[in-house]
Amino acid sequence: MDRRHVTGPERSVAPLPAGSMNEAVATTQAQTAMFFDTQRNRQDGRTIDAMRPIFLKTGLINQASGSAYFEQNNIRVACGVYGPRQNTQAQFNENARLDCGFKFATFACDKRRQFQRDPEERELSQILIQALTPAVRLGMYPKSTIDIYVTVIQSDGWWSTLAAAITCASVALVDAGIDVIDIVTASAVLVLPDGNVVDATQQEEQALSAQPPKCHGSLVVAQLPTHNEIAHVVQTGKMTPAQLTKAIDTCLGDSAKVHSVVSYYLREAVLATEPSVLA
Repeated sequence: MDRRHVTGPERSVAPLPAGSMNEAVATTQAQTAMFFDTQRNRQDGRTIDAMRPIFLKTGLINQASGSAYFEQNNIRVACGVYGPRQNTQAQFNENARLDCGFKFATFACDKRRQFQRDPEERELSQILIQALTPAVRLGMYPKSTIDIYVTVIQSDGWWSTLAAAITCASVALVDAGIDVIDIVTASAVLVLPDGNVVDATQQEEQALSAQPPKCHGSLVVAQLPTHNEIAHVVQTGKMTPAQLTKAIDTCLGDSAKVHSVVSYYLREAVLATEPSVLA
């Protein structure tokens, strides 16, 4: 890297002519209102409280112990699980260790990603470990390591992509035959200036962050639906107790819907390979 010069931005923005700043703010506010008008559908055809359609497939990677492909409209995530394998370098441990690698494909986002993992991806890897650990029976695999590799093929909303990655990784663990107490399903919402919560796309997130009025924050909830317990929560921004309660309730409801879809696809996958199992 050339540190002797100040590198320019990867994107350039045309300067606004004099007197047009108020017009730009008004246009952005009008676009935001158009995105989240409760009286009509949004640009992707959904109502303000609707979820994106889900597609799921297991057995994507033949070389992996288990794998899954999760698609939620324009979000596409693939995950491969390897192990459990013996950990010969560490001292004896009664519980297994989860190693997660989270990576965006170079073409997954609007801004081109690097081949090497950046700090954001390392942070998301830790969030993935924290969300999955409560569901995995690590005591069944002493002195072992379970490797989870998540690749985001296409992203459409930062927090929604993280929620999809958590769900995809949990399904891949089930496909690998790892003992779990429940399937972790996750969902994400943004708290709008008017108090509503919505599953926002990338375009909607950018509209809310560009000009005021900005959203109050975002929330990602990973849930164990069968046990009705929360595995992990990630919150950004400032919310009132009422807004936070509404956002959590919405996330829990969406996670329950995702769990029903995931259960259906897993049942179909088992019937396709072993028809007599569920007969």
